[in-house]
Amino acid sequence: MLTNNEILKNFRVVIASLPDKENCVCEIHYNNAQWVEISTETDTPIIHFYSHPVNDYWEFPLDVALEVLEKAKKRYLEE
Repeated sequence: MLTNNEILKNFRVVIASLPDKENCVCEIHYNNAQWVEISTETDTPIIHFYSHPVNDYWEFPLDVALEVLEKAKKRYLEE
């Protein structure tokens, strides 16, 4: 079983400009698979959760998921 630090190392946060979006988005990937997209296409930031590419669902320790989401939120909304 991986430790929380080992799990955190597998996340990557990317600020991306997509052709079908007016504003940049924030993508969160885990082991090269997209887990989340945060966008500001509306007045309120919106989060989209993607399906796991192989398994029925994603599963992470709550503290790890919240830490990654908070870091991504800060990075995205402060840029």
